[in-house]
This record gives sequence, structure tokens and C-alpha cells, in this order.
Amino acid sequence: TAIAGAPPTDDPIFEVEVLSAALSRCQGPGCEAVVQAAWAVVQRLPELETGGAMDAIICVMASAVARFLAAGLSPGPPEDAANSLINKICELDPLPEGFSSTGCVPILTSMVSPGNDGAVAAVGNVVASCDTCTQQALDSGLLEKLGPVVESSDPKKVEQAIWILANCAANVEEQAQAVLDSGIVPKALEAPDRFPTKRKVRTEALFLACHLGMKLGPSAFETFLATGAAAVVVQRIAAGNRLMEDGGKDYSLTACLEAVQSMLKATARWGGELQKLGVEAAL
Repeated sequence: TAIAGAPPTDDPIFEVEVLSAALSRCQGPGCEAVVQAAWAVVQRLPELETGGAMDAIICVMASAVARFLAAGLSPGPPEDAANSLINKICELDPLPEGFSSTGCVPILTSMVSPGNDGAVAAVGNVVASCDTCTQQALDSGLLEKLGPVVESSDPKKVEQAIWILANCAANVEEQAQAVLDSGIVPKALEAPDRFPTKRKVRTEALFLACHLGMKLGPSAFETFLATGAAAVVVQRIAAGNRLMEDGGKDYSLTACLEAVQSMLKATARWGGELQKLGVEAAL
């Protein structure tokens, strides 16, 4: 608490190091005050950056805060501070070296639910930044946890969940296959129909379909086709080029074209199926 209330020093690494050491040692009710102090210090640092000596320090802090969250902090300021601190760390790009060894990912994954926006956001940032962490999250039951989030009535929660699924599917064939095998893909692709005015939900569903099309192997042909993902890709191509609401480029069209190319390379059987879906006219 004294550190949190003191004026900034010219050595932010020292401040974070002290707090990381305190977080790693404290137990019981006292840890709540330390978590709040840690968040107060991080907020007033010029910038929390990874690299060098800071990496190990931040990893200690992340591991401790995740452990406290899992144990259950008191609702209100302590819990809010812990969520804010862990999200700040998970937003770092790149993540600190060694982050995948902190034990944070399984803890954060276990907390994913429609009612825990902080955990969903933190896991989303981790999955977007670290392939090893993505596998840890999948091994910890992430896809089962995301099911209820995808079916939420809140479009922002649904958008976030589908974004995470799309990132899981974008890495390697095995992870894309895990997403497909989970049975969650049809629900995710139906989400734009539930929220027809929410462009971001539609965009994330498109990227999910595209990433699956790019990464899945020939053995997934029948299952992938049954999800309706190929039809989603072709329909997007048929819509043509378009500008985003902010005037920027819509990269989903490029992704869909790459997905079609990958599908055709994966198996000749895709040619006939894509023709049935009208891909030639769409192109």
C-alpha cells in the first residue's frame, strides 16, 4: 500500500519486482490489499513492457494474480483490480517470455463463462498471441467453456467467443480439428442470424469459417461441409468487395478467397462441392 501511494520512481522495474515478490508470498485476506496496490502501481507506470528482466517479474505477478482469482477474491475493488491487472498482462504483445509456464492459462480457462467477461477477454488475448498457450487452453477445456458464451444473448460476448474460436482454428491443423470436433462451429455460424445488425459478429463468424477451411485436412471434409462453413465462405465471396463502416478495408473477402484456394488444394472433392454452392458465379 505504501508503494502504491508513493510518487513514481525512476526505476519501474524495481516497483514491479517488489509487488511481484509480495504477490508471490502473501496469503489470505492480506493478498487483496496487495493486488489492489499492484494495480495502482501498474496504472501509474509510464508503460508496462515485456523484454529482459521484466519478463520474469511479470510472469511471477501473473501467476500469483491468477491464483488469487481462482481462489476467489472478495467482490468489488479487490476482484476488479485483479481482473484489470491480469487483463493488462494478457494484452501485452508479445507476451512475456515464459508466460506459458506460469500456470495462468489453465486457471484463466477454468474461469471462462458468460458471466466472466474478464476471463474471456484475457484468454482471448492469450490465444491470439501464443500458440503454446492456445494448446494449453484447449487441453484445459476451453471449447466446452465457450459453448455457453457463444449461445449468450449478448452480442459482444458472442463476438468475443467466436473471435477466440477463429484464433484457435488459425494455428495448426490439429487445433482446427479440435474446434471442428467440439460441435461448437454450427452454433457459432448461426450467431449472425441471431444478431443481424451486428457486423462484428458476422465478421468473426466469417473468419472462423475461413480459418477452418485453410487449416483442416482432407479427413475433415464431410464434417466441415456439414457445418455450413463452406456455404458461408462462398456467400461472402458472392457479396463482393465492400468497405467497412469506418471506411477501412474488409479483409474477410481475402480470407475467403484464400480458404477456397486451400480447400481446393486439400482435396479434389472440394471442387464439385464448391460448384454446387455456386463458387464459380461468386468468383
